[in-house]
Amino acid sequence: MAREFAPEAATAGCAVIDTSSAFSRDAAVPLSIPSVNPQVLASRPKGIVACPSAATLQLLTVLQPIHAKAGVLNVNVTALAAVSGAGKAGIDELAGQTAMLLNAREAKAKAFPKQIAFNCLPQVGDFLDDGYTDQEVTIMEEARKILVDEHIKIDVTAVRVPVFYGDSHILRLETREPLVAEEVRRILAKTSGIRVLDEREDGGYPTAVTEGVSHDEVFVGRIRDSISHPQGLNLWVVADNVRRGTALTAVQIAELLIRDYL
Repeated sequence: MAREFAPEAATAGCAVIDTSSAFSRDAAVPLSIPSVNPQVLASRPKGIVACPSAATLQLLTVLQPIHAKAGVLNVNVTALAAVSGAGKAGIDELAGQTAMLLNAREAKAKAFPKQIAFNCLPQVGDFLDDGYTDQEVTIMEEARKILVDEHIKIDVTAVRVPVFYGDSHILRLETREPLVAEEVRRILAKTSGIRVLDEREDGGYPTAVTEGVSHDEVFVGRIRDSISHPQGLNLWVVADNVRRGTALTAVQIAELLIRDYL
């Protein structure tokens, strides 16, 4: 639908902000996270601006300040995706299956390939010929486009988890320059849009449900130096995939367009 109607609206003179990912890999369409690359909004040859996927937004909000400081070489992401990423059908499926199972009745899978209630599915999107899913490839390609750095190696495994709202990421990074965990905490704590919750005690970390949902910030915890790589880091990142990942980004793009470019 976006591919059909967005160009028509742009031709009619509208500034179009697309949240469907239909244009996110189009070289002629700017892909923007306002806190990361607002400058790309200046040129819109097709009259369209693309929002990245919620997972890409969550990843790059944290990755960009680290990359600016020390240069990120490799990123390995395990993206734990809430069912709301699949829309109302995903939410209804988790709720319905949970109710059925708690009443000792069979849970039938419709929106997802297998039972999602009390389960994890190592598939988000459709499989491609190389074994990755289209969602995994979207995250990798969007991240490279926004960072404008083809040398960063990004690998993603996306897993659908039985959570209604809020995505969680496990990040494993390798940087060009040495960067220890304590410095990462300081960098992220000073970055707008990020809230660090990293106490080494029971519950001293954010979760999608208790912190991420209904907040505008991306939360980061479990920041650790890697024991397997001298310039490696491990982080835990959560955010509201609907509110922060899509809605707020679209609003921020609109505000920038109105203020600086229209």
